[in-house]
Amino acid sequence: MMTRSLRRGGLLGAVLAMTLVFGACGSSTPTPAPAQPTPTPTVTPTATPTPTETPTATPVPTPVPTPESSTSTAPAPTPTPEPTPTPAPTPTPALNPTPTPVPTSTPALTPTPTPAPTLPTGAASCTGSATVKQWFADQAKLLNFNLYCAVLPSGWGVVNVQADYIKGGVVAQYKNAAGYTVNVYEGNFCTMSPNPCSGYWNPVVGPTPFGSLTGELDGASGMWSVTVSTSNPKVRYAMVGEGMDVAAIKSYAAAMHKVS
Repeated sequence: MMTRSLRRGGLLGAVLAMTLVFGACGSSTPTPAPAQPTPTPTVTPTATPTPTETPTATPVPTPVPTPESSTSTAPAPTPTPEPTPTPAPTPTPALNPTPTPVPTSTPALTPTPTPAPTLPTGAASCTGSATVKQWFADQAKLLNFNLYCAVLPSGWGVVNVQADYIKGGVVAQYKNAAGYTVNVYEGNFCTMSPNPCSGYWNPVVGPTPFGSLTGELDGASGMWSVTVSTSNPKVRYAMVGEGMDVAAIKSYAAAMHKVS
């Protein structure tokens, strides 16, 4: 500010000097008029203004934030963004459970009965189990003479059957609930045991049927035998009964069936 006042004073001084110079030049030029003494004007010195110092404004110090001011001065609030609307969840359609198929019950298989083997003539009528009947059917194929089996009333059963192929004979033993017995011998049975060729031959009662053959009935008092002899082939058949009367033994002998 002091420099600006000095410049302003210098300018005023230069103006004053130039005024004096121009005044001096004008007074030295002769004029045609009679010389009259021209009064010299009194120059009043112009007072040089005293420059006024303009006070410089003292800068206001920027306050240094302190912890107290930093905490007390709340920052401008940050605008909260508008929340993005959450779309409503799409409802999940209810799943209809697939019904579990009810297992179809497998029908019970009815076993097919095994058909009984076809038996030769007369074997199905033989007294005894299926096994016994099959045994007679099998023996008929192995023997070289006709085989017979007994067909007895209900209550009779087979005790034993056997075949001797070396001696060529067959024996079948039967018994009922009363304890009566019937033994049938076929083939070369006189060499077999028990041996029907000895005993019970007396007295002779007379001829009687033995299946399709004709035999002779012997015996008495519940001890009976019916025997048959053939010549071609030469074979003997005999039925020995114990316990029954003469009518019963005759009916049993007549009921003998030829298996083969």
